[in-house]
Amino acid sequence: MSDLRNVGFKTVKENEEVMERIRAGGMPIYKKTKCSTIDFEPKYMFENMSVDLDYLRIEALEVLGLSSKLVARLKKNNIQCCGKLRFLPKRKFEVMLGRRYIDKLSAVAGLLEKDIIALLEYVLNSNCESRYFDVFLRRAKGETLQEIADNPREHEDPITRERVRQLESKYARSIMPFVRELFYILKGSNNYVSIQDILDVYDVDEYDQVLVYACKSFEKFEYLDFAEIIVEKQNDYSLEAKLVLEITDVIGDGADLYENKERLDSILEDNKLDFIEINAIIRLLKKNKYHIFGSFVFKGKSNYANVCMYIVKKEFPDGIKLSQNDSEQSEDLKKLRSIIEERFQDLLVPSSDRALSSALIRSGLILRGRGIYIAQEYVTVDESQLQEIKDYIDKKQTNRVYYSEVFAEYEGVLNALYGIDNYNYLHGILSMYYPKEYEYYKDYFLKNGVSANQTESISDRIYDFIISVGRPVSKIELLQEFRGFSNVMLMIPFTNDKRLMQWDYNYYTCTGIQNITKQDTLEMYNYVVELLQQNGGYTSDALLFEKVKILNSDFLSRNKIKNEMNLYYIISKMFSEDMDFRRPHICKKGMFDILSTKNVVLYLLGNPERFTYDEYNDMCEQVKWARVTASATLPEIEDDYARISIETYVRKDQMLVPDSVVNEIHDVIIGKLANGILPLMDIEFDDFPKLDIEWNEFLIESLIRKYYLDLDVIHPVMKDRRYQKGIVVKKVSGLISYPQVVATVMKSFGYEVMSESQFLSFLVLHSLSRKTIPIELRDSDYIKYDGKNYVLVTI
Repeated sequence: MSDLRNVGFKTVKENEEVMERIRAGGMPIYKKTKCSTIDFEPKYMFENMSVDLDYLRIEALEVLGLSSKLVARLKKNNIQCCGKLRFLPKRKFEVMLGRRYIDKLSAVAGLLEKDIIALLEYVLNSNCESRYFDVFLRRAKGETLQEIADNPREHEDPITRERVRQLESKYARSIMPFVRELFYILKGSNNYVSIQDILDVYDVDEYDQVLVYACKSFEKFEYLDFAEIIVEKQNDYSLEAKLVLEITDVIGDGADLYENKERLDSILEDNKLDFIEINAIIRLLKKNKYHIFGSFVFKGKSNYANVCMYIVKKEFPDGIKLSQNDSEQSEDLKKLRSIIEERFQDLLVPSSDRALSSALIRSGLILRGRGIYIAQEYVTVDESQLQEIKDYIDKKQTNRVYYSEVFAEYEGVLNALYGIDNYNYLHGILSMYYPKEYEYYKDYFLKNGVSANQTESISDRIYDFIISVGRPVSKIELLQEFRGFSNVMLMIPFTNDKRLMQWDYNYYTCTGIQNITKQDTLEMYNYVVELLQQNGGYTSDALLFEKVKILNSDFLSRNKIKNEMNLYYIISKMFSEDMDFRRPHICKKGMFDILSTKNVVLYLLGNPERFTYDEYNDMCEQVKWARVTASATLPEIEDDYARISIETYVRKDQMLVPDSVVNEIHDVIIGKLANGILPLMDIEFDDFPKLDIEWNEFLIESLIRKYYLDLDVIHPVMKDRRYQKGIVVKKVSGLISYPQVVATVMKSFGYEVMSESQFLSFLVLHSLSRKTIPIELRDSDYIKYDGKNYVLVTI
């Protein structure tokens, strides 16, 4: 069907169904003959079947009561999935199966009228008392085959490990066709399903665990535990392994996550995982034995120099004075050691200042003054190698040459033979050996006696490159063409040069390959102005794209504009002097002091005293924002608005409670603290004083945050706005993290080691979690998972 142009899938599907009815004699056919028209209505046994089940494999009907013999007959008649049953007349089934089985088939048809969630629940209910279900559930809870074999239920006979495997396999075969259909419905147009989405299907914990375990087993999908999602495989390789390889290629032996956020985001986008947050990357790195110090990540204890370099960049922006011998300790090194002792206690550094200084110099610090720059006179480079580099420079067509591009060409030999490990070092060497041949500047040098304004800039070179390619180019292509250029060097021209612009995620273009007339410019301007007038001075890229697609599709096709992002970057370049742009936002010039999504939201909502989540969602849909934009902005809005129910937010300065009531509420909360801890998940409100607002767990947290400086609310890392997972603690208790709270409760009840199933039951019993074990409890400073048990480390 996908090969048919200009014909929607739905239309083709409807035509197929009509033709199927005609073939089966199920529709009246009118012919221009002398005979009168014959109209009859046959009965379709499955015409009321839920559309959820169209792709359900026909073998699944055995679970619903149809014999394997009858299913085999259906398959013999080329019926492989349930969708083909929908418009087969009753007599067709009588021929295929025999009249005596029609009642049985009718019962199955009745079941198939249920949607997939109800039908799977029926299947689960049908055998939830069986040993098959029990074995599968125990496996879902983390028990091994041997543990199940060695520990039968009270009323069960012992069985072998192999028999346990057989029972599990048999139960899996019975439910997997239904689970697969549910999974694809949950997935929709996305390439993943979150574990939370699966857990939200049923209210029965055992069913949730069975579903999650079953979904993790799909061959075409991969479970990423660090992100709590099941994602569609792109190829035969492990997506997690690929991510680890690409992310660690960025991180290397050590790096600042936030300084490399753009590159990490690019990796996630390239792997269709751009919805994953930075915390998931941190968990992935921890899983692969990386150490996390603030936003700095490094692997192995031998990389102390990387951490020291990180501290130098953050704490000594003007340079650090190093020591040339142990008898002369600089104040800067004293400060460096103090920071290491305070923030990186486990980091082992040389006790000798001289050794530490040498390590920092080897790591890339360039001497910039006495005790700060590396002494260039100690550099030794083979003259024939230098001559080769000079010949390369002189043959380059451009008269402005960047140190970074020369270094990239000879990095291997310079680093391996001479210890020249960065282009700044090369800068010093060139200026030392050829002081008069070139005119040196900070990032580049000029040759042939030309001045800077007589040479082409990076912008010119990029523009010419895109023209030569004749289409938008990827960042990878830019990096390959301009080897040695940093991301900043390549990206700044796209901000400052009107000829250059971004095109899509990690794709870039220029005006030279576009076909935009003066009339196009005028029409685009009018479209934007009309939208701004309609929306109080604001519009989004999606609204603009929708309008242009209707009114001027020729402009889009002429310039190969496929989405709102393409159009946005063109328009932002065209009208940057007349309007303010920050994707996805377009607004009147100067309308906002800071053009942020948060400020736009509050403006479009009318800066209300209160609003509901539905109003917020409706506004986001009206301006056609992406779901990720809407989700990411709400936490920012909560800085100014207090959440007083699952749906309602009120401006914090409007949430007023009399002092006497504030004190009374405080006393109730203190009274409910057990061992200094109060989970809000299942809190009861009978003892709280009456308010104009109905009591709920979200209101409690908002009151605590506003009025009670002695209390705090701690949350697990993975949040879900639909559920209150906060835990109230006294600040004097020193409890600052969720793992620390759980460890405190474990210790108070005398638990030190628990299996996975025991630990989950413990969390649920004490209202510390709903249905799953939060991922941060697998490897924290207080609780660790050793592959079999959760172990209390320390308090």
